[in-house]
Amino acid sequence: TTPTINQEPASLTTTTTLPTGPLFDLTVGGRIKGNLGIGFGFAYYERNVEGRVVGDVPHPFFFNRPRRLDATLPLDHQNFAIHMHAMWLLPISKSFQMAVFGGPTYFQIEQQSITDVQLQDDYPFDTVGIAEGSAKLEKSTRWGLNAGLDASHFFSRYIGVGGMVRYSRSNLGLGSDTSSFEAGGLQVGGGIRFRY
Repeated sequence: TTPTINQEPASLTTTTTLPTGPLFDLTVGGRIKGNLGIGFGFAYYERNVEGRVVGDVPHPFFFNRPRRLDATLPLDHQNFAIHMHAMWLLPISKSFQMAVFGGPTYFQIEQQSITDVQLQDDYPFDTVGIAEGSAKLEKSTRWGLNAGLDASHFFSRYIGVGGMVRYSRSNLGLGSDTSSFEAGGLQVGGGIRFRY
């Protein structure tokens, strides 16, 4: 954004980077014919993140002498994804199987975006900070793609453990043409497997 501050245009950019961490994921799938199958995955991720505001803020007394602003504000983020994919099943043995998969992903992002900041600009005005800021919750949806590999080991006919590597990606707009968000990324997980 380029608001006018002290009769000069300022230049402010806000970025948010999501930290890595656990998410909730439930995936179901079944064989259609031969080694071909289909699956659906539901993933949910919620975090409190920091929005970083950087830019150049004009000086109240001198033209063309901006001060550098670099500050953070707390923001909320929610990420929900529905993964749909075709699977190619690779039965290595009775107890161990693998599958490669890929297909479309439906992303829904809810992200707080910084809409306004009140500057902390005190004498002698050599530095500038943020006294407080306001943010609104924005929502965006978009389709993307996913692909990955799954491996399962079964202790009995119905119950086992497994691991999965999945990569998904989409780019969503939030609220305005100047705001965008990259959704998805690399996910590595493990859990209980139920076979029917």
